Amino acid sequence: MLQDVLDLGPARLFGLARLLLSVQVLVGMVGCLAFVYGTIHPGQVACALFGIVAVDLRHGPMLRTYASLLVFLVALDVTWHEFWAERLMRNYTGVREDAEMWWGVMVANTNKICGFAMEMAGAITRGVSLLIWGVLWYGDHLSGVAPIMAGGGGGYASIPESKW
Repeated sequence: MLQDVLDLGPARLFGLARLLLSVQVLVGMVGCLAFVYGTIHPGQVACALFGIVAVDLRHGPMLRTYASLLVFLVALDVTWHEFWAERLMRNYTGVREDAEMWWGVMVANTNKICGFAMEMAGAITRGVSLLIWGVLWYGDHLSGVAPIMAGGGGGYASIPESKW
């Protein structure tokens, strides 16, 4: 499977990376609607926007910084899931000193969709992105001095122009 990803070439990999960054922004924005435990989403949106800017500017240090941030974001996804997923699924969405508060069904369902579901969708998207950014890093396409590959140039020339 890894060889199939490597065979896509840098232009397609950067295109997929940008598409996945856009999905992360969309999912993160919906996740911001969560009543509680959704504070992870604005940071993820900011990091994804940083990645989009890095790809659009074809800026090697920013591309490498985003790839490093992606590893950290995946670790945060796992940590968030460990701390908050069970509480959201049990509809416990607030904490007092002596007991947990129980919110209404509408708020609980909003939290499940906007908080939990969007976090899981974002985590899956970032997991797939991690594979693509890893291949780009491994192929030396984030440095700007990648060797010329069969069928095209390397380095920043391999980053497709944004159609936006």
